[in-house]
Amino acid sequence: MQLALSHREAIKAVIASYPMLDLRAAHYNVDYLKQMGAYPQFSHKVINSHLATLPDGLSPSAGISSSRLELMIAIPQRGRLLEFLGGQKDFFPIERFENSPDLALEVPRTWIYYGSDDTEAPVYETRTFMRRLLERDPQAELRYCTPSSKVQITAYLVRLLCKRLVNISK
Repeated sequence: MQLALSHREAIKAVIASYPMLDLRAAHYNVDYLKQMGAYPQFSHKVINSHLATLPDGLSPSAGISSSRLELMIAIPQRGRLLEFLGGQKDFFPIERFENSPDLALEVPRTWIYYGSDDTEAPVYETRTFMRRLLERDPQAELRYCTPSSKVQITAYLVRLLCKRLVNISK
């Protein structure tokens, strides 16, 4: 979604799978016991140990390892996303609409889907994003679904693809 908002002239459609759209949500920024996927509750030590190894504080990282995976889960679990993300307004899709109301009129066709039981990026944040977008552009081309399982998501995708193929072949 961020790429589409930043390059509206080039991107004509968005398919967002389990997107993180309300990055100021308590889910990412308040420290409380929360289940995220199949991961355990990580301690602040995972984050603090990582920070202690950086020569100049926060910096981009390269590579994926099991410790990076733990870090990726620990940061929102412990409510520390903004510490890493910062406060630059362009990082927050909802605030981008509020700061530039015409931006909502330029959002490309968007399809967002979530599993209704997702614990890593909660579905309520997408509902907030959609509500705020539609307040600014009631005509926004927005499709949204929350199947309850991966099987239902796959079935939905197959049905959608089959409809498209039938329409293309006519």
